Amino acid sequence: MTSQRKRFSKSPDGDPLKEPIVKPQPLLVALMSNGKSPEAQAAMWRAADTWPIQEKYRKLGLLACRYKIDVSSNDGWILLALRLAEEIYEGFRVVEVPQPAKRRGRPSGSTKIGGLDLVKAVELAKLPTDRGILDACRRLTRRGRWKNENPKSLQTQYYAHLRKMKKVLEAANEAWEADPLIRRLEEAAKMTGGKS
Repeated sequence: MTSQRKRFSKSPDGDPLKEPIVKPQPLLVALMSNGKSPEAQAAMWRAADTWPIQEKYRKLGLLACRYKIDVSSNDGWILLALRLAEEIYEGFRVVEVPQPAKRRGRPSGSTKIGGLDLVKAVELAKLPTDRGILDACRRLTRRGRWKNENPKSLQTQYYAHLRKMKKVLEAANEAWEADPLIRRLEEAAKMTGGKS
């Protein structure tokens, strides 16, 4: 069930345009339609099949709103296409002076010491005799990827990533309960008069 919950997680900044459209899983539709009338089952499968294209249309409307473009005007869709092209391709942008090419990779001087890798490493480095996470972090700074890092920094990054993971899980649970696909499948079944 975790893979199902992952697909409903919101983007960290809450922007629906950054969230992918995930095709409804047949198992989900089958489970939800189990025990319903044949008409209700057919309606739920149709709703699941048309879900991705309807989400694309909805998101096109969101894009038009974001760029303040009235798509009901004659050139509305062309203007939207041009704005997207300007955002994606350098060749559509108009500039006064050409900008130097961006360098690839992480900016020099930046490091990433936290994240899931650190959480896993700390969990593996913990011993039953440890007084706390800091003891495991101290062991990690003796060799390997985190050699010569500050143990307190590792501890801070460890707890920061755990808080981040907790927020993501809470958001996924909320999204699961309020997911428009789930509501749509249930409404499709109700509209046929089938069992809910």
